[in-house]
Amino acid sequence: MEKYNKLTASLVIFLLVVMSIGVFVSATTISDRGVTSVDGNYSGNINIADGSYYKYGGQNAFRLAKGTDTYYANTFVGLNAGNSTAYRQTAVGTFAGYLNSGGRQTVVGLSAGQSNSGASQTAVGYYAGYSNSGASQTAVGYYAGKSNSGASQTAIGTNAGNSNSGASQTAVGYYAGYLNSGNQVTGLGYQATYNNSGNDVVA
Repeated sequence: MEKYNKLTASLVIFLLVVMSIGVFVSATTISDRGVTSVDGNYSGNINIADGSYYKYGGQNAFRLAKGTDTYYANTFVGLNAGNSTAYRQTAVGTFAGYLNSGGRQTVVGLSAGQSNSGASQTAVGYYAGYSNSGASQTAVGYYAGKSNSGASQTAIGTNAGNSNSGASQTAVGYYAGYLNSGNQVTGLGYQATYNNSGNDVVA
């Protein structure tokens, strides 16, 4: 009987210890309904409330947003990337697509497509398509298509199509189409159609 009582007492002590550990872990890993520290492997689904972000170091890092759609048509990855009220926007990079108001924007790179107001913009590169107001712009490269106001521009290369105001320009190359104001212009190569003002130019 004494042996049985000792076994029961040991079991009770063990259960109390386990319960204490559980309370301690819960108290140290859950804060204000948010998990602050969890290690291990998990399976199943994790639900993030509408309007919420995944955060890294307290900074907004990833978010899905509905924008003007009834489903999650916007994807933002990076510090302050994207505009949650935009129409079908994908923004990847710090400040990529930040303050964008143009619909159907896809941007990749630091501040790419930031402050854009042109519809249907694709911008890839550091500050590519930044402060663009021209519709249907494709800009690839460092500062490519930055401050563009011309519609239907395709700019590929460092500063290609930067500060362009002409419609329907295609500029490929280092500073190609930079400061162009002519319409229906095609510039291929180093500084091709740089500061051009003529229409229907191929250079």
